[in-house]
Amino acid sequence: MISTSCAMRENHGWELVAITPNNVAYLKREVLGSAVQEQAAHQQHHEAAVKPKYRNPATGETWSGRGRMVTWLKNRRNVGEDFEKYRV
Repeated sequence: MISTSCAMRENHGWELVAITPNNVAYLKREVLGSAVQEQAAHQQHHEAAVKPKYRNPATGETWSGRGRMVTWLKNRRNVGEDFEKYRV
């Protein structure tokens, strides 16, 4: 049995994880180029491409204008300050 599992691992990348008392074998293998990996790479590419639209001159912190508004800009807007002057 062990020689069979070693041969499977060498040929197909399968690894024996466990064998249950009722003789059910659990195997695993690495999946290359999976949809999850491709989606993560795609998201990283898009996140890096978004340029900041607003910059805090005091700290240098930026906000792209997407998602939830950053606290420093929200506070300035709440006190009535024109936050467009922080636009990059």
